[in-house]
Amino acid sequence: MRKGALETGFTLLELLVVLAIMGIVGVLAVPLSVRAVEAARLRADARALALSLRGFQQEARSRQSTIVLDDASLRLKLPRDAAVILKDGAPLIYFADGTSGGGSLRLSEHGRSLDLEIAWMTGEVRFGDVP
Repeated sequence: MRKGALETGFTLLELLVVLAIMGIVGVLAVPLSVRAVEAARLRADARALALSLRGFQQEARSRQSTIVLDDASLRLKLPRDAAVILKDGAPLIYFADGTSGGGSLRLSEHGRSLDLEIAWMTGEVRFGDVP
């Protein structure tokens, strides 16, 4: 019997090979996507913390007073599973004119951490890449 256009198709072996490849790709993709989600969450929390720090800077300027922030006061602005540590142990200070004493802190969450640097003059918050 001669094969015609209607009799072509995939063999069972070809289908099994494709399913095996899809399974391997799926097993590899899940951990990568979990890591990507955790990194995105850490970066979002860092942006929220930077926004809070800008708020403290504005508050110091509007009240015309100095605001001093330690580890405990910074934790209030974070999700429950995140931690923040002042890297050099010195508190962050925002002065009445809007300038800052500068400093650095580390935001940690789910085994990942991100360093934030506060510029001493402008109070600008910069953070690096998520590992």
